Amino acid sequence: MIAAEDKNMQKMIDAAMESSLPLFGFFEYPPGTPGKMNPNVLSVAENIKMYPDIKEPCDYVEAVKQILQQRQLNYEFNGKCQSTMIGGKQASYQNALLKFGTLDVTQRYHAMIIDGYAISFIQTHMDEESHARVDAVLDSIRFNP
Repeated sequence: MIAAEDKNMQKMIDAAMESSLPLFGFFEYPPGTPGKMNPNVLSVAENIKMYPDIKEPCDYVEAVKQILQQRQLNYEFNGKCQSTMIGGKQASYQNALLKFGTLDVTQRYHAMIIDGYAISFIQTHMDEESHARVDAVLDSIRFNP
């Protein structure tokens, strides 16, 4: 869906997928449940050793933002990349709004850099109640030393 008809973009996405590993996905309802908006938190690790310009979490968030804004999806990114902590580790995030016709889906793209990998956490919610639930998932993350 992101690449649409753009063959160069599809090649770039395919290359990124070869260096990426889904870590987890938590959904309020089973994915594909008809008629349900589905708040969720997804996490992916990507080997970024071949991207020397990505040194800080905001560098990675900005790279993701640029890719998403080039596509036919209607993404609006709000504000600047901001610092935060996830599981006691330094991270950054950027807020986004994805518009599907009359439906607005709010997302927050988090990233941290650990040993040459970008660890991403993408929160998706539709209202304040679902926002609190996806925040609780992110707040529960802990890293072993």
